[in-house]
Amino acid sequence: MREGADLVAGMDESWIAGAVAALEEIQALFDNARNAESVARCEEVVQRLADVSDPLVRERVAYALLFEGLSLANLGRSDEAIRVYEELIGRYGSSADQKTRRHVAWAFNNRAFTLKELGRREESLAGYRELIERFRDDREPEVRERVSWALWHQAGLLEDLSRSREADIVRDELIERRDEGLNLELDRNIAWCLQRRAWNLRRAGASEQALEAYQELAARFRDANDAWLRCRVAGSMADQAAILRELGRIDDAMSIYDESLGVLAAGTEAQLRETAVIVLLGKGDLLWRANRPEEAIVVYDGAAAAYCEARAAGAGTEAAWAAIAAVFNKVSRLCALDRSAEAEQARDQLSAILGDVREPGSGAPHSGAPAISERELAATLAQVMNGGECWRWFETIDEEPPTDTMAQRATELYRLTQPWALADVGAEGDAAQFVASMLRDIADGYAMLTRPLTSEQRRALPLPQRAESKRTQLIRMFGVDDWAAEHGYPLLHAEPAADVDDTRSRDEQSHDVDGTTQDAFLRFFLTSAYRHELVALACDSPTGRQALSAFGQHAAQQIGEARRWVAQALHMAPEAAGAAVTALLVAQGFFAASRGAISSRAELFPDRALLRDALHEAHTYDWLLNQNAELPHWLVAEGD
Repeated sequence: MREGADLVAGMDESWIAGAVAALEEIQALFDNARNAESVARCEEVVQRLADVSDPLVRERVAYALLFEGLSLANLGRSDEAIRVYEELIGRYGSSADQKTRRHVAWAFNNRAFTLKELGRREESLAGYRELIERFRDDREPEVRERVSWALWHQAGLLEDLSRSREADIVRDELIERRDEGLNLELDRNIAWCLQRRAWNLRRAGASEQALEAYQELAARFRDANDAWLRCRVAGSMADQAAILRELGRIDDAMSIYDESLGVLAAGTEAQLRETAVIVLLGKGDLLWRANRPEEAIVVYDGAAAAYCEARAAGAGTEAAWAAIAAVFNKVSRLCALDRSAEAEQARDQLSAILGDVREPGSGAPHSGAPAISERELAATLAQVMNGGECWRWFETIDEEPPTDTMAQRATELYRLTQPWALADVGAEGDAAQFVASMLRDIADGYAMLTRPLTSEQRRALPLPQRAESKRTQLIRMFGVDDWAAEHGYPLLHAEPAADVDDTRSRDEQSHDVDGTTQDAFLRFFLTSAYRHELVALACDSPTGRQALSAFGQHAAQQIGEARRWVAQALHMAPEAAGAAVTALLVAQGFFAASRGAISSRAELFPDRALLRDALHEAHTYDWLLNQNAELPHWLVAEGD
């Protein structure tokens, strides 16, 4: 080692230039993935010059150690890389030279990153923390950047360790450093942190503070040249508008939507056009709420057109859900305005949006023959009725159910019972068909619980009730007790108590059904019918099937609405019940489509013929015509 020091004692500028050239050679070896040669060359430089006190040489040695660590890591020799980083930190950690401090900061960063890659998260966390503490107040841009990146990675590690609150505190420090402009990727992370802060505040009910966070995001990055950041700014403005709408500040919300669209119009990138689809959807909904229906429909059309333009410009399909939602909402608004005949055009509009609709699979159409045995059906019924977990969730108000489990339970029961629901009346025993309807009732309960709801909202849901007199009466009427016992699964269902306060049923029965209520029901039914055609189309498109996953909560809400109408329909007219049940079948199919990749020919999805038959058998079709309902063409025409 002294040989290197003796040589340096009398070295001149040309010799130093040679050392610099050696590091340039190391850089080239590293850039060309010649890592083993890079390691050897780094070791040579360090061995010869490590004891030299000259600041320039010390900076060059630190640089060589940094590249040695990087090269070792690339070779999979992580533990050796960590030791080299620690040697660099130990030798030069107290250096006042700015370039050397950069190398030290990088060594801290690389050591922590390598530890994370090795799964040593606590040690990695400590490494990032040490970097932050040592260089937090450094003003040199490259060192500041390393500190901000360390904060970002520290927050990620804390999330991995289920320490989300600490992670948010670290993100707050990253936000407050104001280090945007140092690195584009870092700018994107800071914008994400601001959006996360706003989201947390909004979820906590702190609407005004959430607005401030969104406004800060827009102020910091509004003039960014990066399309991703402009999309984030526009999205934050749309979120502001949504909060303002919730606060009843409609005019302010409308102004923010327009401002957001202005930000997006400043560029031509496909990504900006794609974000515009989402913003236009929100603006259309706001216009409808502001009682400006004609403008709302125009904006929905604009959202659909913007998506098609974005796809033509090379955008992906991330905004497909928003374009589909715009068409769905347009259909709903047209039906509400008694302009349902215009909804026929929505099919072509959706087909253009999807662009990849395929003919349904070659699977056989609904045969009407149950695919499972009555014994299996009886076993499922007994499992549910004899103390099944469903009653706990249906009766619990304050405990939030696991939504994924609820969705899985609902889909399983829909799939199990669908063959029976499709069977012709009388084709199998009445008891088996009634059991299928009971299990679908339970499935509806599970489906409705997939939405995030407050205790009050859950209390208002039309959930199945365990001790329900009507169901008990029907069980006896259809001989379900004897049927289940014959198959080896006797029921232990609870008898309704004499003083059961069935408030929900009594409220429904006492509800006066006037013309306004009947009109609302017809609009709901027509919206369901026209939308069913659109969901079926989306099911036969890869893009559509993927996008439908965004509609699970909306489909669950539709099930709740349909169940309420089923309860009221008989008070309108006996024939109205067929329309209500048909709307419920459509909502169930919509939910199933949002939870799995199915085609319009799948047994899980109600087809046109089934829905037409349901309306005709209940004498509902003529009743609808007498109400001057403008039915979709597929519901009137024979054949598919």
